[in-house]
Amino acid sequence: MVKLDVKQLRFLSKDEFRVLTAIEMGMKNHDVVPTELIDRIAKLKHGGTHKALAVLAKNKLIFHDAKLYDGYRLTYPGYDFLALKAFSARGSLLGVGTQIGVGKESDIFIVLANPQPYDPDNPNNNNNNYNNNNNNPDIVPESVQATLKLHRLGRTSFRTIKKNRDYLQHRKSASWLYLSRLAALKEFTYMKILRSHNFPVPLPIDVNRHGILMSLCPGTTLSQVTEVRHPAKLYARLMKLVLRLAKYGLIHCDFNEFNLMIDDEENVTIIDFPQMVSVDHINAKELWERDVNCIRRWFDKKYGFVADWCPEWERDVLGKERKGNLDIEAEASGFSKMSKKELEKYLSNRNSEAEANDDDEDDDDDDDDDEDENDESNDSEEKEEEEEEESQVSVGGGKKEEQFVKVSFEKEKKGEEMIIIQEEIEEAKPEVKQNEEKKEEKKKEKKEEAKEKGEGEGEEGEEEEEGEEEDEVEEKRKIQRQVWKANRKKESGNQERLGKRNSTKNRGRKKGNKNFRAKDVW
Repeated sequence: MVKLDVKQLRFLSKDEFRVLTAIEMGMKNHDVVPTELIDRIAKLKHGGTHKALAVLAKNKLIFHDAKLYDGYRLTYPGYDFLALKAFSARGSLLGVGTQIGVGKESDIFIVLANPQPYDPDNPNNNNNNYNNNNNNPDIVPESVQATLKLHRLGRTSFRTIKKNRDYLQHRKSASWLYLSRLAALKEFTYMKILRSHNFPVPLPIDVNRHGILMSLCPGTTLSQVTEVRHPAKLYARLMKLVLRLAKYGLIHCDFNEFNLMIDDEENVTIIDFPQMVSVDHINAKELWERDVNCIRRWFDKKYGFVADWCPEWERDVLGKERKGNLDIEAEASGFSKMSKKELEKYLSNRNSEAEANDDDEDDDDDDDDDEDENDESNDSEEKEEEEEEESQVSVGGGKKEEQFVKVSFEKEKKGEEMIIIQEEIEEAKPEVKQNEEKKEEKKKEKKEEAKEKGEGEGEEGEEEEEGEEEDEVEEKRKIQRQVWKANRKKESGNQERLGKRNSTKNRGRKKGNKNFRAKDVW
């Protein structure tokens, strides 16, 4: 378990924070940042980087790893200090209190915060005014109790998050610190959008790295409530929230007793949003029904309340129009990359297209033959257009498209040449056989003629054969000479090496070094 000791924060110097940020920058491309790279990024003089690394490692803000090379990586306490430093510099965070909650994905603390949300575009923000007048003791901003949520993905109890959540999106791998940062940004955007549409969620104040500042929710979680005065009203209120989220295009995916806050008047506040997905997700129906069944089971188990009415996916979600598209604004998981205009046209014309398709099916049965002929002509025209497009390079394509087209043409040419060569070889095979058979027949005829002519002429044939044998012997001798020269060169090289070894041995003996070995020099 990671503990946050804020007392160490006041003793860290600017150089040490500079080294921390250098390690954070280096971890974009390295799991373990080399010490030389940290020194180059930090740019501290007189060995200041190594002194800061020693202090940070002592306080367990970084971890030293020297398995492959000498380097360091950030730990969660070091990442916490960077986030707290940024919050305090903005004026959003004024003090840190005790820890009030621990989960499988985050730790929650009570803090003192500026009630006005941080806005970097507004120069007259209270946070910025406090930051500028921080040295003046007469100016004390108004502070309220708030909640600081620090995401800590990668704990042993929940290491399957890379498969269960879509934080990585198109990436294949990433560090747990980076995943925690993505989860915090995603949750902050959901809270901001839902708050603007009057959903019962906490007020988002500020976000930095893996930390979120939000307002303190009144009451306790539903899991700690043993009795409810009006279970039927509370059940209906929760089901209306599930349906309302779906009408705006979102599914909570973790709508249970642990993520619902209840106050004394039985008002509900929703928390924990990183896992939200769009209604257009592939598994949207299963996830939505799981949220509904979680509430039903809890009321039956804890309060003994069994409801007669339960919302259904086809009837209450798909059968009704949307009130908004919050999944587009938040870019929820499962949402296709269609623009708002295209999506609105699609939703408005979906029913009309379905009716038109039913009418077209009857007409298609009568006109199959005509369509087949038209399809063949269209296919030929499309192939010709594709060939022209491949041969012509667009003006905005640049060199990459030209190279791609050239390579494609070269590959096609090479393939055609290979096919032609194979065909020529197959055609030439019978001709080669015929030529070989003719040669053999000529040799046989010559031998027969030599026998018929007699001894004198036979002797001349023998002399010709002896001349051919002598030529073969000379060729063999040339090959043997080349092999002999190559072996001679190898032997001369080995002798030179042996001479060097002997010279090194003699040098050591002359110097009188008993422990001297020729292997050390060699």
